Amino acid sequence: MAPRATEDDENKLWGGQFCLQPAFSRLVGLRPARRQEWRRGTLRACATSAIGDPPENGRLKGGCGHDWPPHGANGTAVPPALIRPPKTSHRRAGLVEFRRPFYPRIMLKLAKRLALVALLIAGAGTAASPVRILIAYHSQTGNTAKLAGAVREGAASVAGVEVLLRPVDEAGTDDIVKSDGILLGTPVHWGNLSAESKRFLDRMGEVLGKMGKMLGEGRTAGVFCTAGSISNGQEMARLAAIAAFLDMRFIVIGGVNDEGFGSLGPQAVTGGTPPGVNDRDRAEARRFGERFARLTWQLRAGAKP
Repeated sequence: MAPRATEDDENKLWGGQFCLQPAFSRLVGLRPARRQEWRRGTLRACATSAIGDPPENGRLKGGCGHDWPPHGANGTAVPPALIRPPKTSHRRAGLVEFRRPFYPRIMLKLAKRLALVALLIAGAGTAASPVRILIAYHSQTGNTAKLAGAVREGAASVAGVEVLLRPVDEAGTDDIVKSDGILLGTPVHWGNLSAESKRFLDRMGEVLGKMGKMLGEGRTAGVFCTAGSISNGQEMARLAAIAAFLDMRFIVIGGVNDEGFGSLGPQAVTGGTPPGVNDRDRAEARRFGERFARLTWQLRAGAKP
C-alpha cells in the first residue's frame, strides 16, 4: 500500500489547496492514470486516504467520507463542469485538491523582475559615465567664441552631459578620444572654413585613425559658423565640415531655426547694425546645443556594449 498523505503535507496547502509536484506524486504513489485525471482537474482526494490504493468502482473514497469524483445514481461519472465541492471545509475535512503547477505564471514574474534589474543596472551605468561633448572653435574677433558659449549653454542644460569648451588649438588628443560628440565652430574665411578649423579636422582624423578603422563610428558631430555678411559662404563652410565628419563616419546632427525648420547648424552674421552676435543668434545656438546633447545622450544610452 502506498504511503498516506500526512498532516505535514496538509500544512503545505496554499489556502487549502496543494500544487502537485513530481516529488509529492511519488510520496502519495499517484498512478499514471490518476495523473491524467489530475491534469484534467477531475481528481480530488482526502488527505487521510491512500491515494495510490485501487479505487472502489472507479471512485476514490477518503477517510472523511467524500467520494471524488461524484457519480450519479446509475454509477456514471458526473461531468467535471457539474462537479461542486462538498460544503464541508477542505481544511477541516482534510481535503486536498490537486491542481496543475503555476510554473508559467512564476516564470513570467521572474522574467519581469530580471528585466527590471537589468534596466536599473543599465541606468546606473549610464549615470556613472556621463556623455562627453567637445565644443572646439576658432575665433579671431570673439564672435565665434560668443556663439560657442551659447551652444555650450544649451548642451549643458541636458542632464547627464559633460561639456568641454576649447579653442581648436587647445583641444588635446584626450579631449578628442574621450568625446562622444564633437562640435566645430568656425568663422568663414574666403567662402570656406578657416585654416585653423581645417587643421583641427585634419588632426582629429589623424587621432581617430590611430585608434582603428572605425574612426568616428557611433559618435556625433555638428558645426556652426559666423560670417561678416549675408551670403558670405556660410553654407559652403558648414558643408565642408559636414563632409569631413561624414568621411570620418560621424553621425551629423543639424540645428533648428526659429521657424522650426532644420538647418546645417547655427550661423550668425556679425557685420550688420549693430555688429556682432545678437539675441536671435544666441537663441538658435542654444537650441542647437540642447538638441545635439539630447540626441547624443539618446544614442549613447541605446548603444550596445
